[in-house]
Amino acid sequence: MRHAWVETMSGRRKVIWGMWALLWLATGPVVVPEPAGCAACGQEREPVASEELRTRVAELLARLDDGDFRDRNDASRQLAQAERDVLPLLVAALGHDSREVRFRVQALLASAFDFDDVAPWLIQAVPQPYGATARLLLRDRALVQIADAADLPAAKLLFEFWGTDSEELRRQVMFHVLTGAGEAEVRNAVQPLMGLRRKALRFQDFLARLQALSLTYEHRQGPGHAVARALATGLREQASVKVELAERYVEAFETLARELSARGETPTAIRKEVTDRATMSDGAVHYVLQRASRDASQVDPVLKRIRVAPALLADELFRGLSTPDSRECYRCVGKVHIVDMLEETLRRWPEAPQDGTVAQLVDAVVATVAGGDKPKALVLLDALEGCRQLAAHGPQLDRGWSERCAHRLCLAALVAPHTRAYHPARSVHDRFVQLAAGGIAPDDAAFPAAYCERYLAGDAAVLADDARFALGQYVGVVEKLHNAGVGLTQPGTVRFLALLQEQLLTGQRQLLAEGAQEVARLLPDGAGQPSAAAASAGLDQALAEWVDRRPAGR
Repeated sequence: MRHAWVETMSGRRKVIWGMWALLWLATGPVVVPEPAGCAACGQEREPVASEELRTRVAELLARLDDGDFRDRNDASRQLAQAERDVLPLLVAALGHDSREVRFRVQALLASAFDFDDVAPWLIQAVPQPYGATARLLLRDRALVQIADAADLPAAKLLFEFWGTDSEELRRQVMFHVLTGAGEAEVRNAVQPLMGLRRKALRFQDFLARLQALSLTYEHRQGPGHAVARALATGLREQASVKVELAERYVEAFETLARELSARGETPTAIRKEVTDRATMSDGAVHYVLQRASRDASQVDPVLKRIRVAPALLADELFRGLSTPDSRECYRCVGKVHIVDMLEETLRRWPEAPQDGTVAQLVDAVVATVAGGDKPKALVLLDALEGCRQLAAHGPQLDRGWSERCAHRLCLAALVAPHTRAYHPARSVHDRFVQLAAGGIAPDDAAFPAAYCERYLAGDAAVLADDARFALGQYVGVVEKLHNAGVGLTQPGTVRFLALLQEQLLTGQRQLLAEGAQEVARLLPDGAGQPSAAAASAGLDQALAEWVDRRPAGR
């Protein structure tokens, strides 16, 4: 039976933080180090131990060095029966001057307390003068922890997802605990072992729940693999957010299965619905898990610009997976997809303007998240990508022609109800980007300025299928001449291109087709590139002669 002072501590779940013990023994004081990192081991800060506890432990530690063997044993027994509150005081006593005290304290720390309780305090003792003794104790306790769980099939499964096995864990403990550079390295080696048996059984139960839902996890392509790995990683790192997300994923599908069963759906139909949703939401699940893995203390300018909280995305994702309403499911999952795609676009474009057309498009994409309007978001994201491609070839999007071009594409995306209605504007935009990529500016003779002006003014005629096809032909001719080294400012070439540009606006585009055929004849695919002199003289003259052969009025 415990003594009265022990009984008064019974049931109190406390770990002593930020204290020093007045253990005035015959040889002097023993100081308890200020705890600095138990929170990283999954334990929360609790009240400091009472003066009564500290005094009583000091008395028992003094009795460990008593001349009477029976008195020493009785003190050891009482300390062994104490609550975990005494652990920081016992660990500090590893540095006591008395060999007998050190010996008995080591024996207590080696077997009298749970590994999960004693390990954090031994880790914090690593920098202390008695750190070598703490390391030895920690190593032995960690090896026992591995041995106790190694034979569990559940532990083997967990180790597989950790990318290790029991032997490798033993080697890591032997190396890092004994020779690690400091407290952090020792903690990283020991932390996965805390509650190892409990973790393994929890992981086994989780995998069984995935199997019951027909969600495979054995390979990376399996719909359950990502969440199984998230749970395994969360258990290893004691990252509660990852563990919670994995649990919520399974709970969402279990809720869906129950709801569908209550509606009379067959087991086969339920399995198909669960599998289809898991496959459809795979990218969204990966994104939510990825967001959870990031350091929340670091300000991410991209995420700050998007302004959608990770918690909201997770809530919507799991709500969608659990609801029997398929449309609502797709809307909820679509919200995550939208944010994922927007983040990817902005990360590819770190110098994207913070205002103007780009900011308008970003805000419009974010606005679609509330309703999960993924089709509209895809149109807006495509317009944002079109602006990025335009800016990649030099033009500044906040001035001149490039500003007007980006604004025109933005307007087309904002008013288009779906991708099909928006596509013509993007098609024309791409042809201008193609010219910009070749270094052809709006004030160059080769640039189809009149056609571009009508497009920027909102003329629907230039978006017609035949008009866009003709523009594509013209840009192809310019690109072929440019790549062949033909000077686009030479007189004959300028006359040739001007004649073709006229055909873009007349609606009579036979001459444009003939011009494209002539360029293809002069520069057949696969032929060797002409010299600069040949390109300047021969091709320019040939194009001038072709223009001269055209009948007047054509």
